[in-house]
Amino acid sequence: MTIPLIYFEEGDQSLEDQDRLNSRFHADGPSVLNQWVRGDLITVRMLGLFHPEFCSIAYRNEELWEKELSNLQVADYNRADGLIGYSWVMRYTRAFLDFQLKQDVQAGAFLKAPPTTNGVPNHTMSVKFRPRAPVANNTVGKPK
Repeated sequence: MTIPLIYFEEGDQSLEDQDRLNSRFHADGPSVLNQWVRGDLITVRMLGLFHPEFCSIAYRNEELWEKELSNLQVADYNRADGLIGYSWVMRYTRAFLDFQLKQDVQAGAFLKAPPTTNGVPNHTMSVKFRPRAPVANNTVGKPK
């Protein structure tokens, strides 16, 4: 694939958790993310978020939070921390779209800068940017 990708992941998923998910969804074979070399890849690890917190319903429905989600809390991160983390997910998503769809240079610089430079509070997220691999000039079969 030659398109760019931003990938958000929860912060405290263990290797065992990942293996359980892979076996549940029959994900045999190489990791798609490891093979993503023809397009830029931005991996954002949200340190205090768990899976349902990547959806706005987790914050809009107090009853859902109190009855079903509060027991999934990561370490000592609380709902307020989740709101902060989710707001940064939205900011990075918007910057990614602005950069890719509008060629907004400032949005691209935002994505490549360390999170603290962008004003992200400590212990909220980590970001890794991996540029696409250069494409080799293939002259096989081309007229000279």
